[in-house]
Amino acid sequence: MKQMAVLALLSLFGLGGRALAGAARDAGPEPTKENVSYGPDERNVMDFWKAAGEGPRPVVISIHGGGWLNGDKRSARSTELKKLLDMGISVVAINYRLSGKTPLPAPVHDAARAVQFVRFKSKEWNIDPARVAVTGGKVITDWIGPKVIDHAMIRSAVGSGSNQDMLDNYARYEKLYKEFSPINHVGKNDPPILLRYSFSAPPKGTNEAIHHANFGIKLKEASDKVGHECYLYYPGGPENKYRYAEEFLKAKLLAK
Repeated sequence: MKQMAVLALLSLFGLGGRALAGAARDAGPEPTKENVSYGPDERNVMDFWKAAGEGPRPVVISIHGGGWLNGDKRSARSTELKKLLDMGISVVAINYRLSGKTPLPAPVHDAARAVQFVRFKSKEWNIDPARVAVTGGKVITDWIGPKVIDHAMIRSAVGSGSNQDMLDNYARYEKLYKEFSPINHVGKNDPPILLRYSFSAPPKGTNEAIHHANFGIKLKEASDKVGHECYLYYPGGPENKYRYAEEFLKAKLLAK
């Protein structure tokens, strides 16, 4: 199989930061290694579950949701963990610095560092560094209205203290917003991606707005334009080759 890292976003371990710091993990498989440090900050830790199987195993890296504001690696749910381990796919769940203390680019740089660290550990942890998938809680690509702007993530991610400051001084934050919006970086040779959304109707509040299918629709349009392999599922949307993350990961990580 060619060198590959695949992205399965907004799907596998649920939406948002449902398990906050200090919350107990669902009863399930115990990590093979717990709270492994991958950087200098106290939030730079990860848990690792080693899957059985012949030869180096593919791995899914779970980056918890919470809008960069909150959340914890313990939000990885036991049912999804067991499914992946039973498929012969190892799992990593990470914590990262939160934007309340360290705004962008810190959370994204931590995620990238974690991926590099997992690949560095590939021999010790029996991981195939060419078969890596990343799953996360949110993708911000474009605005869909005031309910999105009202979400604290939008202002806090760049270190702004209020919506009014963010809007009045947008020029100050514009570079960060553009740098960390995936839609601005789509390329033909990017890894395959699966986008899954639960909301496609007009949003009733900020939570639905920030997880809305319009983000995925816009990102898929950009992907299709450059010939990038992108799959999108949302209620009432067009037919999609992969409806569930497990199908996508099986095809991309386990295919011979």
